[in-house]
Amino acid sequence: MITPSTQRDIGDTQALASWFETLVGSNYEGLVCKRPESVYTPGARTTDWVKVKRAEPYDLVVVGGYLKDGALSHVLCAAYNPLMDRYETLAKVNADRHGMNTEITSALRGKTRKTPPADLLLNPRVNVEDGDDRRTPDFYVTPARSIVVEIAAMNVQRSKNSWHSCGLEDGMSYSLRIGWLKRLRDDKLPSQATTLDAVRSAYAGNSE
Repeated sequence: MITPSTQRDIGDTQALASWFETLVGSNYEGLVCKRPESVYTPGARTTDWVKVKRAEPYDLVVVGGYLKDGALSHVLCAAYNPLMDRYETLAKVNADRHGMNTEITSALRGKTRKTPPADLLLNPRVNVEDGDDRRTPDFYVTPARSIVVEIAAMNVQRSKNSWHSCGLEDGMSYSLRIGWLKRLRDDKLPSQATTLDAVRSAYAGNSE
């Protein structure tokens, strides 16, 4: 017997992340996301239809923070580039998930600064505002003094539209697609964070 798959009309990333987590928790491999107006073309690979598999974890360093009404709302996170001995931004994620903003704020107390540290690479596009997506953090954190957080993400993408700096070359860089905080990694140092090479490998796996 053929059973039709479940369909949902989802309009924001948080709802999509929540539905995806529910499916993975029920031992599904993932889901297929499509633009409602798109038409399936056999054999074609387009961004209109995207297969999203189980999320992969990334251990990233908190290098900046965004405030809303005086409280931490989002964090800017970076991967480590051991060849250049610097940190490169990969994701801006919601810090308010399960009240983690309070835990992160406590862990960062006394470690914040107003200016970017020397060992943090920023994409010049970080200073370009994009509607409600504010890119410039309210504060920065020196990576070596910061904390490591585990972030789950659906996949890694690479484009000129990214304002992150991870693997920045010829205007293109990596970023995490629909990432969310899972936990603090008190057992890891910033230098043990996910590396640029690991991000490259994850992106190559997505493209296969």
